[in-house]
Amino acid sequence: TYQQMGIRPSCGILLYGPPGTGKTLLAKAVATESDAEFMAISIPELIRSHVGESEKALCGVFQRARQSAPCVVFLDELEAIFGSRDASGEVGRQVCMCGRRILITQLMLELDQLHEASADAPHSAVVLLAATNHPEMIDPAILRAGRLDCLVYVPPPSLADRRSILALHMARTPFSEALGQQLRHAADLLDGYTGADIAAVVRMA
Repeated sequence: TYQQMGIRPSCGILLYGPPGTGKTLLAKAVATESDAEFMAISIPELIRSHVGESEKALCGVFQRARQSAPCVVFLDELEAIFGSRDASGEVGRQVCMCGRRILITQLMLELDQLHEASADAPHSAVVLLAATNHPEMIDPAILRAGRLDCLVYVPPPSLADRRSILALHMARTPFSEALGQQLRHAADLLDGYTGADIAAVVRMA
């Protein structure tokens, strides 16, 4: 449909929301439903001690993704080294400011190339799915049209979702009838809790 209308589909999607809401699982589900390869890249994989090695590592990621296309590349905690070029963080401090700028520039170049290629071969595309808990920290240049221009909020689970998550985790652990009943009603009290938080509640019970 995109090709017929002459529209280039987005090649970059940013998932944002509180930690523990299932952004990684959502990214895997997107790859599965799209019948695409899934490549999860951790930030430490991109941090190299020698000058020029970090951007080479990033370039290598996208080269492998193109060879495996269609492919979903997942990059978690994007803000760690792709945050604002004036920002700093625990992981980001391992990359000098100059190195950070070069990495951001390399990522923008890769996204621009994906955007150009998607017009000609939408069915063999590479899509970057990135995740962050702090979208306000991401360098604005990365979020421009044609790059990570599709932002998707991943909220904490709804009441119905909390009940389902509770039931899932409770099914794996034997509880007394009284405690089980209390846990089943706990979903109403867990507003704002993430899936990871709810799993921890069941474990501690």
